[in-house]
Amino acid sequence: MNDGEPIEHEFDIVDLEAHDEHQTLPQVIKENDCLTMELKENLERVKFIISFLEQETSQLKAKQLVKEKDKFKAKNQEMKGKTMVDHEETEKHEGNVERKRPRTMVLRKAL
Repeated sequence: MNDGEPIEHEFDIVDLEAHDEHQTLPQVIKENDCLTMELKENLERVKFIISFLEQETSQLKAKQLVKEKDKFKAKNQEMKGKTMVDHEETEKHEGNVERKRPRTMVLRKAL
């Protein structure tokens, strides 16, 4: 061997990416399938939860409407009761006032 001459070696060039790709492609496909299944299951869970919450919201809205209706009825009854009390007090007050002439009903004939 001369120090001045380059040494020649034989090398086999191997494309590692291509080699790994062929070896792991089925594994990557399998992993992607698993991820897809997992995502589909999660989507179904989320759809169920959304459906449940929508039903819950509908029920709460219905309960709220019933409460508002009952509150309105109670307030209406209270107002009717107050009106009756006011009317009775007015009649009592008018009954205590002396009148110069008694109340009489007058029937008038139409001419």
